[in-house]
Amino acid sequence: PAEPPEPIKQLSLDDVKDLTKESDFKPFMSRGVEPGVRNAAMKKLFADPHFNVMDGLDIYIDDYSKPDPLPLSVIVRAAGRQPLPVPEPVFNFLMGRFGLPRLSPGAIAHIKYPIVIDGKPFRRDTGFQFQHDARDAIDDFAAERAGRR
Repeated sequence: PAEPPEPIKQLSLDDVKDLTKESDFKPFMSRGVEPGVRNAAMKKLFADPHFNVMDGLDIYIDDYSKPDPLPLSVIVRAAGRQPLPVPEPVFNFLMGRFGLPRLSPGAIAHIKYPIVIDGKPFRRDTGFQFQHDARDAIDDFAAERAGRR
């Protein structure tokens, strides 16, 4: 008779401590892994210089296997709105007023100067594949919004 399969080991933060860049991170992406354990594994993976490679602020790095970065103006238009250029001193004054959130300097810098990380090594080593991209999400949002009118 066939032997029963081995039970799946519940991963813990202790397992994360033993990870190296040569480790198999796929089990940490499985359903049922505690979010804190999964996040700690990803943090450890991306802390390694092998995976933490900046692309020099060039958002068009010829990796067409990942979703295209979307400029904020495209997102605004896709959501059925018009972009409004705002001078930086006015933008800074408006933060935290009129229903706008107060953003950290890092969040503002991210809006002004988006940085994209080359995810090819991560996808190659983990087998990760996108199920949806940002354009799909924006199209769904715009369609839902239009249906409520």
